[in-house]
Amino acid sequence: MKILNRILSLSAMVLLILLLCLSTAVNIGATTRTGTVDIALHALDGATGEGSMTVALYKVADRVNSEYVLTEDFADAGVDVRVLDDADGMAATLYRYIAAHDIAHERLDVSIPGSARFDNVSEGLYLLVSEGDHNGVYEPFSPFLLSMPYVEEGQTEATYHLSCEPKLELSAVPTPSETITPTQPATQPVTETVVPTVTPVPAETKLPQTGMIRWYVPALSVIGLLLFALGWALRFTGNR
Repeated sequence: MKILNRILSLSAMVLLILLLCLSTAVNIGATTRTGTVDIALHALDGATGEGSMTVALYKVADRVNSEYVLTEDFADAGVDVRVLDDADGMAATLYRYIAAHDIAHERLDVSIPGSARFDNVSEGLYLLVSEGDHNGVYEPFSPFLLSMPYVEEGQTEATYHLSCEPKLELSAVPTPSETITPTQPATQPVTETVVPTVTPVPAETKLPQTGMIRWYVPALSVIGLLLFALGWALRFTGNR
């Protein structure tokens, strides 16, 4: 009987260890699945030169049990990532939030035309932001959200390789101000004017009155009298 109990106990321990190993393997496989995000920027007709834009990728939420949960950096952003009906409005809110906070992110420099790739992108919800064109040819594109992985409409299998082509606009070129050509005045006949000679009479030498010399004399006198009266009153009180 003792031998049977030992065999049962040993079997239970082995089964428990196998279950723990299987659970750990499943969790590791779920958390280490990563993907890629490809960014392609196309030149526009009318561009006066090549552009170079910096793009940044912010992780807004983690994917937990098929739902999004805000990361610690965005916990106070004031958005509900469980409902993505207004993705553009949420992206604008998150963009204003990152502008006021120092949040870790990944950055890439992308030539225009050109492309770049973010590697090892874990599952979650991301915000893609443009930090502007270094050459001033293009305007920054509007920020938008990305879901990793992404399930296309009508498909059941999720893809971990995302591609996006943000819409670009040319920078506004300032309109040169209108050049105004001065007109020449009409020629007028010259009339000689005789100016009588006036001999100046020397005036009496006198210092200028600035008004800054005498004003404080009465004020200092009054203050002195007040201090004298106060001292006398204190001395009289002390003698009593």
